[in-house]
Amino acid sequence: FDIDANGLVKVSATDKATGKQQHVSIQPSSGLTDTEVERLRKEAEVHAGEDAKKRATAEARNQGDTLAYSAEKMLRENEALVTPEQKAKVEAAIASVREALAGEDGDLIKERADALSQAMQEVGNAVYTKQAEANAPGTGSDPAGSAAGASGDTIEGEFREV
Repeated sequence: FDIDANGLVKVSATDKATGKQQHVSIQPSSGLTDTEVERLRKEAEVHAGEDAKKRATAEARNQGDTLAYSAEKMLRENEALVTPEQKAKVEAAIASVREALAGEDGDLIKERADALSQAMQEVGNAVYTKQAEANAPGTGSDPAGSAAGASGDTIEGEFREV
């Protein structure tokens, strides 16, 4: 037997006594003829633009939904570090994205998601700054690592190769 690139199985057998040879071809039963396959291929080419637009809209919807969820999570986790004005701005942007997600306009969703991303970035910078200030060593306290560095003694660690 032999299987070709199109999935056709060709079986041949030879009767040793008589020398007669028989052939059988088995085709996959996809149910579509060659003309139907060609018609479907042409339809796919015609609708390629529409498909690309639907794909872009779906990607924008996914991005908008993910961004809205991330913004809500960021606000919950950093509630103490976010000012009421910043919180209101991000919540308004989230509501705007959710409103756009109710429709089918991919460009509008992307535009509003970009605005939400910008608002989140501003809040993220403010939160990062406040966290850095809170974690910065004060003038009165001396971190544990600075005492060893001030004495000038260097401690070398041991290592070995395994």
